[in-house]
Amino acid sequence: MNYKILQVFTLCTLLGVSTLYAQSEDGSKKFSMAILFGNGIYLAEPAIPNSPGGADWTISGEAPYASGISNNNQLTNMIGAEFRYFVSSKFALKFNGSGIFRNTPAADNVTGVTPATSAAVDPNSPSAGWIPNYSATVMDNSLNVNVSLGGEYYIATGSKVSPYVGVMVPFAYGRKSQYNPTANVDMVTGLATIADVGTRHIETIGFGGQLVFGADYNISENFYLGLEIKPVSYLYAYNTKFPAPGLETRGADTHTYGFFTQPVFKIGVRF
Repeated sequence: MNYKILQVFTLCTLLGVSTLYAQSEDGSKKFSMAILFGNGIYLAEPAIPNSPGGADWTISGEAPYASGISNNNQLTNMIGAEFRYFVSSKFALKFNGSGIFRNTPAADNVTGVTPATSAAVDPNSPSAGWIPNYSATVMDNSLNVNVSLGGEYYIATGSKVSPYVGVMVPFAYGRKSQYNPTANVDMVTGLATIADVGTRHIETIGFGGQLVFGADYNISENFYLGLEIKPVSYLYAYNTKFPAPGLETRGADTHTYGFFTQPVFKIGVRF
């Protein structure tokens, strides 16, 4: 599912870029593109379930957290790109979003040989004859995507400052998977223990609605700066934890309401 969402996000981005050079027949600018700074609608993911090989195998009931709609607002963090299509001089359709994908492949551990585990090695021999233990590399994959769709109505046009109001529908998706391939063999009893019986992961989904108020400052015909804030926001989010193959899942959800949050600064161009 995560790869399909990433493909859709990439396709939408390519479609937005491919239309940036289009203009209306009268020469007016129909499209704009901007980079965004501030807080995005990423969902802070709770801890992934522990390996069953741990001493305390407890599946957390922690709910997701809408970190973008909070009092931790800042304008120094790039959060994605925005594309706008101007249906008329007063109304524009808007799409923005961003994504992060990380992939760390797993590697098996290698059990070493020391005098404590093998009678074949003379304890008095130099340590150069020993074989060290090599720890496993834990597989750790994560995907975070957020997109927002909406529309804007421009209160005033044709001047240096163009204020607008609008509505946005945000969607956020996150998934994190881990697998620890560590296998240890007791040289005395011959018993083997493994850390994981399969992949563990947590999946988080959020969606909602936002009112938007902002303004563009037109530096020139093609370039502008913008400021935007969300007077009212609502985001519903839930997560599902998968501790191991064949076991029941554990879910939790949360409702987040925000008022005058998520300031955004824009640097954009019009085409």
